[in-house]
Amino acid sequence: SYHLPEIDQLLDGLNRMSGKQSPLDSYLAARLDLLLSHGFMSYATHLMAGRVDPQALHEGEWKARPRRADLAQMLAFSLENQRVGQALSDLIPPYDDYLNLRAVLERYRLIDALGGWPEIPEGPLLRPGDSDDRMPLLRKRLWMTGDLPVPTLSDDNRYDRETAAALRQFQARHGLAADRVLGPATLRELNRPVAERVRQIELNLERWRWLPKDLGTR
Repeated sequence: SYHLPEIDQLLDGLNRMSGKQSPLDSYLAARLDLLLSHGFMSYATHLMAGRVDPQALHEGEWKARPRRADLAQMLAFSLENQRVGQALSDLIPPYDDYLNLRAVLERYRLIDALGGWPEIPEGPLLRPGDSDDRMPLLRKRLWMTGDLPVPTLSDDNRYDRETAAALRQFQARHGLAADRVLGPATLRELNRPVAERVRQIELNLERWRWLPKDLGTR
């Protein structure tokens, strides 16, 4: 989205010329300058206000005022003071939830690249203290999303206290009744593909970028 492949190619070509002490190609240098400037402006705009106009999706319904800044002035100041990276970092939405979601997105994308999490078969309701062949799969599934610490992973079929606490945390995070019972609703959420969760996080990160800098006290 921000011309990175062509930028890398142009930089490589210009660096080779510089290494050979050849005169720089003015066309390549100008092309690189334009792509870098356009990439900065596009990325800065997307960080500050999102990639999609909320009014286009929710005409007349979206009331939040977007963040605004003079990006051309910001770019000029950043170049003059050699702080382009910092200027872009300053445009990241200033909310802890946004930063937490970015960290979770990185983790879920890695899980997706490694093949996703295991699907837990259907079966009878499970309550703490029960035994079931699905328990090792349930532990692995809860461990992959950080709900279950590593030391409690085992092949034991008993629904132990640690796994019950991890499932309760999973249920609470997903708006389910935190009753520690493995039933149809909880199983359905556990078995949603990781790619679906990745897309959900991406969409919610975009929604955070639609919000003003200060959410007020209410």
